[in-house]
Amino acid sequence: MSQIQIELRRLERRDRWLWAAAVAVMLLLTVAVALFSLSALSAKENPFFRDHLGGALRGLLGLVLLFTIHIIYQQFLVRRLRRQLAGQLDTMARQEARVNELRHLALTDPVTGVYNRRFVEEYLETEIARAQRQGYQLTAMMVDLTNFRDIITNYGHPAGI
Repeated sequence: MSQIQIELRRLERRDRWLWAAAVAVMLLLTVAVALFSLSALSAKENPFFRDHLGGALRGLLGLVLLFTIHIIYQQFLVRRLRRQLAGQLDTMARQEARVNELRHLALTDPVTGVYNRRFVEEYLETEIARAQRQGYQLTAMMVDLTNFRDIITNYGHPAGI
């Protein structure tokens, strides 16, 4: 479970970084365009600003394009990691169901469905500890039926339960 939590934190950090980077780039591009435009307007007699404004704007558009491609790629990676995480969670859910099924099979008798000795020993430890903690007396009774199979054979499974 800790591996999944690590992956989720990593995805959250990546998402936060992408949003912060997008906002920062947009603000910087806005400031850059505004500065180039103000420079061109204020220096009408200087041909340098007037001639290079188009190139600067094309450069800024190129940066926006590169940034957009990068954001799309990062979102693709985040989506892929989320799909992998969903697959791992699905696998874990199936494994947990299988563990519960195996636990049930290990603790019950397959013929009668009654809890077996393994369950009683495990449960008895818990109950002994609880009785000691709370100061209660505990009584346990164990019955060993000789020829129990004959009872089931003669009277059926309901009689054995």
